[in-house]
Order: sequence, then C-alpha cells, then structure tokens
Amino acid sequence: MKGKVNSRPRVHLLLLTKQFDPEVLVVLDQIVRLLEGQPGLFEYYFSDTANIERFATLRTSANAILFQTAEHEKLIDYILTIGGDGTILFAAGHFQNRAVPPIISFAKGTVGFLCNFDLHELEGVITGVVETAVGKRTFLPKMLETKMRLMCTLSGHGKQSHYHCFNEIAVQKAEISHQVRLEVYIG
Repeated sequence: MKGKVNSRPRVHLLLLTKQFDPEVLVVLDQIVRLLEGQPGLFEYYFSDTANIERFATLRTSANAILFQTAEHEKLIDYILTIGGDGTILFAAGHFQNRAVPPIISFAKGTVGFLCNFDLHELEGVITGVVETAVGKRTFLPKMLETKMRLMCTLSGHGKQSHYHCFNEIAVQKAEISHQVRLEVYIG
C-alpha cells in the first residue's frame, strides 16, 4: 500500500471486468458500495475508458484513473477481476516489468478455473479487503493468490524477445521446417 490519505494508507486497486457484459455494472456497483464504506481509502484504476464511464455512473466521490502500464504498474496493490480466466490473463498481461500483484477474482465467465471466488462470496471477500486495508486484519487467507508466471526468451537473428505467461509455453514449428535448438532453464 503506497500512498497516504488522512494518515491512513491508500490502497490502489486495478479493477478489470469481463467485456461486453451488462450484468458486470451491477456487480461493480456492489463492490464500490462495499469499498466506499471507508471513503478515500481506495484509488480505482481501470484499463479502458468503457469501465471508467461505467464507474462514473455509480454514486461515488472516488476518482477513476485510466491505467497506464508504465506509469501505474508499480502503484497497484491488488487486482480485482470480475469475469473468467480470460479476464485474469488480461490483467496479468499489464504487468510485464514486475510481479503480478495479488489477484482477487470473481467468476462471471464461462471458464473460471483460475478464479478464486463465486459472486455469492462477494460481500464477505470485499469486507475482508476493507478490514485488511484499515488494519483490522493482518492478512487475507484464501483471497490473496499471487500467480507465478513463466518467462520465455526467444533469441534469433541477433535479437531477443521476452514473454511472460501463465501455465504453459507452446513451441510450434515455423512454416518452413528448420532445426530448432531449445535451452530450458528451471529455477
């Protein structure tokens, strides 16, 4: 938790939602109402202007900030997602220069293998986040899952490209068959 407001820590949340789902606005409204029980404690970041516009329709005095990876990735304390695995993968993709912050994920998609919570757990989970932020709890047991990633470095033609990913890296042959040399390092 980085900033200070009224001598209390300010928590920076990146909120990401499933795209093109009108029901998400209702869930977003519930989350903000629960978080705003402690006015000024949370700062909200969104990755797209559509969610900022949704957020602006909610009755809150908090500001919504457009997330700019290079500027803001160091500030984010938690990622809160409403969606499925795709939403979590999209969230992680914003953090190429540091570890992915703990993800608090609510399943609202077709696949929820990576999601920690169902929507019926929303109130209890958000209450736990608030209580942790104000010091009533020292940790969030099941909630804070830090996702590890694999880093892949591709070298060729005098240059290197680095990629971060969850779960797997697929190596496929090129259009023209070439001999491939793989070096795999673990650790």
